[in-house]
Amino acid sequence: RQMVAVFPAIQLTRSALLEIRQIRTHMLNMETSQRGFIITADDKYLQPLRDSQNALPGLLKEFQENYLKLGGKRGDLRMLESLLE
Repeated sequence: RQMVAVFPAIQLTRSALLEIRQIRTHMLNMETSQRGFIITADDKYLQPLRDSQNALPGLLKEFQENYLKLGGKRGDLRMLESLLE
């Protein structure tokens, strides 16, 4: 019975970890994209930046919801949001 009660928390944790990986990947893509554009002045390097900028708000919202459900503090999320601005 305890395993059944713990299962939702495990699923939320797994989802939060996946979202963190995806957020990190998008942040790296944004950095790489900016660097490519600065070096080459070629607009094609900005597309990954735009894609990540579009994807991050949804991912961040999903992560925030899961984080709070797991007992996380809203103040921690504000710090993360400031890093992504």
